[in-house]
Amino acid sequence: MAFLLDEHTGPPGEYPETATWLVVSPMPGRFRRADGIADHVVAGQLIGTVVRSDTEIAIHAQCDGHFMGHLADNGELVRDSQPVAWIQRTI
Repeated sequence: MAFLLDEHTGPPGEYPETATWLVVSPMPGRFRRADGIADHVVAGQLIGTVVRSDTEIAIHAQCDGHFMGHLADNGELVRDSQPVAWIQRTI
């Protein structure tokens, strides 16, 4: 799950158009970061997982772009819809 945070649109050719996407937790639980995420991610790539009791849900990138980093620490308790990572996508 991801949300569009900001989108800049300027005159064509003057500024690159970018969108910043927040990747959020699908449920409350403990966040586990995925290992080996490079600077560039592709849609569907594993970002991390959220674990609660006997339930584990994978969190995937919703778009291609530059992986800006995780916003939640490994093992951190996260809330439903809490941002856990962000991606800057070049449109």
